Amino acid sequence: MWTSRKAPTTARGLGHDHRQRKAALPDPSGQPCPFCHQPMWPGQSPTRNGRMLSDLEADHVIPRALGGEHSPLRWAHRTCNRSAGATLGNQLRRGTYTVRSRDWT
Repeated sequence: MWTSRKAPTTARGLGHDHRQRKAALPDPSGQPCPFCHQPMWPGQSPTRNGRMLSDLEADHVIPRALGGEHSPLRWAHRTCNRSAGATLGNQLRRGTYTVRSRDWT
């Protein structure tokens, strides 16, 4: 079910359970982002191609759009995570998304 970005986090399926799972994630300091492979440093503001990569988000290993609402979480740069979600959403809307073999870990 699609909900507005302005809807409360609980309405988007990111309520108490999601916040608890996010809080349990290990510190990502120095680990590579799963999308851009640049190091993740909480609170730091490195730039890559003019994009700010400072804020971190909990990314669902299996995208929520593909049924991964309760999949494991991992840290990712906010811009990388949202870009990947937008790309997947656009592919799903156009009908151009194809399932490929991928290591989701």
